[in-house]
Amino acid sequence: SSTATTLVVFAPLLFWPGIVGSFMSFLPLTLIVTLTGSLLMALVFVPILGEHLERFIWSLFGIAAFGIFLASVVSVIVFAFGAASGLALLPQGSFILNILVSLIVGLVGLIAGVVVGAVIAAVLLLLAWGITSLISATARDRFIGDIQDEEETELEDFKGFTGFYARVLNGAIRTPLWTMGAAISIVMIVFLTSSPNTGFFPEVDPEQFIINVKERGNLSIEEKEQRAEQVQSIVFDMQREYSEFANFRLIATGTNPGEDTIATIDVELTDWSVRVAGSGRSIATLEADLRERISGLFTADVELALPAAGPPTGKDVQVQLQSLLGNEQSLIEAARIVGERYREMGLVDIDDRLTLPGFEAHIKVDDLKAAEVGVTKSEISQYIAMATGGLQVVSYRPVGSSEEIDIKLRYEEQYRDLASALDIDILSPSGAVPLRDIASLEYEPKAGIITRLDGKRILTPQANIPPDSTRVVSEYVTEVREWIESGQAGFAEDIVWTFRGADEEQAESFAFLGQAFVIALFVMFIILITQFNSFYHAILILLAVFMSIGGVMLGLFLTGGTFDLMAMIGIISLAGIVVNNNIVLIDTYQHLMRERQPKTYEERLQVIILTGAQRLRPVMLTTVTTILGLLPIAMGVNIDFTTGIMTIGSPATQWWAGLAQAVVFGLSFATVLTLLFTPAALSVPALIDRAVENRRARREADPTIVKEDDPYLEGI
Repeated sequence: SSTATTLVVFAPLLFWPGIVGSFMSFLPLTLIVTLTGSLLMALVFVPILGEHLERFIWSLFGIAAFGIFLASVVSVIVFAFGAASGLALLPQGSFILNILVSLIVGLVGLIAGVVVGAVIAAVLLLLAWGITSLISATARDRFIGDIQDEEETELEDFKGFTGFYARVLNGAIRTPLWTMGAAISIVMIVFLTSSPNTGFFPEVDPEQFIINVKERGNLSIEEKEQRAEQVQSIVFDMQREYSEFANFRLIATGTNPGEDTIATIDVELTDWSVRVAGSGRSIATLEADLRERISGLFTADVELALPAAGPPTGKDVQVQLQSLLGNEQSLIEAARIVGERYREMGLVDIDDRLTLPGFEAHIKVDDLKAAEVGVTKSEISQYIAMATGGLQVVSYRPVGSSEEIDIKLRYEEQYRDLASALDIDILSPSGAVPLRDIASLEYEPKAGIITRLDGKRILTPQANIPPDSTRVVSEYVTEVREWIESGQAGFAEDIVWTFRGADEEQAESFAFLGQAFVIALFVMFIILITQFNSFYHAILILLAVFMSIGGVMLGLFLTGGTFDLMAMIGIISLAGIVVNNNIVLIDTYQHLMRERQPKTYEERLQVIILTGAQRLRPVMLTTVTTILGLLPIAMGVNIDFTTGIMTIGSPATQWWAGLAQAVVFGLSFATVLTLLFTPAALSVPALIDRAVENRRARREADPTIVKEDDPYLEGI
């Protein structure tokens, strides 16, 4: 049942929908396969190893010691023969003297090798004895004070830490209502006072980022290159100062995504350990410094696009606007208002999604006049092409070249503008006709990219939070939502809005995880009822899960952590561990109740104390090993075993820190409470039975009370 309840926790995550579900699908699949393998290990391999463990360890270290001893002897013999051969070739002295000297040297080396081999063998044998002694029952009892005889149920019979726990437990189960009330009060206080920051995916230092240089206006190629080179020179200066960039290059100018993007610079960072050891600056500090240096250079905006830790969701804050009546003017005004609000809040990389300012020239042909002279629009477009960019007539590839060259026809320079294009003559069946007679030149506002939803145009103003901000994304989103809901935005009545991007994905993911958590608890409840045949015991086990959530919230609040997606998954992982601890307690309690058949209240309390004392070690071992295993990740400690370098706060730990912190804090909190709360709750039925017995005894002892008059005493 322990493995089944743990598998049930992760099984619903296999049906995680959307992009985030596809991104995170590897996690539940890996855990389910691993847990299934561990079940086979526990049921098949561990019993076999446990049966022959001591003999196996002695044999293993004995073979290792004997092997080292033989290696030492062989190496000394080889050294001796080598020394003898070398001394025999020496020119001075007699041959017999050289042999004697070489034999003496070899004998001394042999004795030294035997001594060294014997010492190594002795050390290994002592290590083997120490390990086997440490895992033996006698050695464990010295440290933990385990119970050897189940008949020993008096408090003075329990030794070590188990004895201390038994005495504390004895006091807790004799006042179960106070114990349970104190535990529930602590959890409620934690929920009411602990409010950690919330987020979506954890913040992880990227390996590269992109600088988008944006400016509105009809800039020439030379102007765009000039601005890109200015930004690139700042990157050069920062590299000379801090050596934080491994590589950077100008990708393109004028062809980047985004209407107002005039240049893009791709920057690759050096390895995190090298960067931190050199400059000691975090990515947030680096980003803030780069923004400050670039600001004020020119009228352009500079946007730093850092890759997200999870699937791409766009910028941090996104508000989608739509007019129910299709009124574009009210829609554009609403987008402008949101953009101004972003600036007031201090957000960066603001994009209000409005069309770039400017005009477009349109040559409109009068269809009737063109038909009268016998000219088509296709023919007119060829003449206009020769007056602007040129009319391509053929492509030519020179010898030795892999690229073709376009050959175009163009008018002379005085006719290469739209104003003069109306003066050109169009050849028609009736002769040359001036273009001005059949067409006109008109200027209209520039049209940008139009996005529609359900046939109606939408605009999505978006922005990022500042890199040096102490506030998280959820706080900015909440501020914008309250600003709109309070009516301060002043939108037109036909404007509807909703949040998109990371906030939308976060809401959907958290909603799914909440539903998956409820489904997992329900299935776990069914499994526990089947296992223990008791609603009360199944409810007690699940209560520990909610207590562990209080520990997670308290831990993240005290350490300043963020309650993000990984912390949520940590809570789901934690449910399996906490449930297993309580299954161990209640299963032992039911076994002892069936075996001892206690009759009195004191006997039932002794069974509870014995249950806690017997199961203290497995519960503590599970808790301590889990916490010690995850503590380095929770603290951000990472060790590179190939180089032996230990780092703190590296990107490898930033991703998993939230999950590890959730398990460490939640398990610590839940273990302390459930070691007292669950036994105290187990004693409540005994307390109720004793109260009923006392009441029945008082009624039977009092002759003035007629049993038939009391419907509750019928049948006594």
